Parts: sequence; structure tokens; C-alpha cells
Amino acid sequence: MQSPTIEELEASPFPSTTELDDVVTTEYPSKVRPDLFNNGQVNWLIKKRHANGLEDSGAVIKIGRTLYLHWPKFVGWFMNRNTAGRAS
Repeated sequence: MQSPTIEELEASPFPSTTELDDVVTTEYPSKVRPDLFNNGQVNWLIKKRHANGLEDSGAVIKIGRTLYLHWPKFVGWFMNRNTAGRAS
């Protein structure tokens, strides 16, 4: 698999290529960034993913009843949260 170019990555806030190392458990954000996330917050974001745009970002991967996060897409969604869908 060929890695995307910088231009391709910059063109989309949510890159379409996925490396297995990019897939993490839903507990990962609170483990690596406890200053930003706790498990309850992440679970709430995932529960409301259809309304808050997280689902559309492609950051949530559902296999059976288990949910995973695509970490780079989750971070991209989080960083664009204040500007996405805010007209006024």
C-alpha cells in the first residue's frame, strides 16, 4: 500500500487510508490524553456520533458490538469541531 502524498492529506481533514496502528480502542483517548478526555466524555461523543459529525468523519469503526476509533480521523474531527457546521 502506497502512502498518500502530502497534497492528498492536506486536501482532506479525514484521510481515507487506514493503517492498523491507527485503530485504537475507545479507552485510548483518555489514556494518552487524560488532560483532554475521560472515558465518560469519549463514550458520550461516540453515543452522539450521528448528531455531532463523528460518524461522518469515519473515525468510528464498528465491528459487531465493539467500537474502535481511527485515531488520526478522531483527532482531525476534534480539531475541526469549532469550525464545522457553525454558520453565523
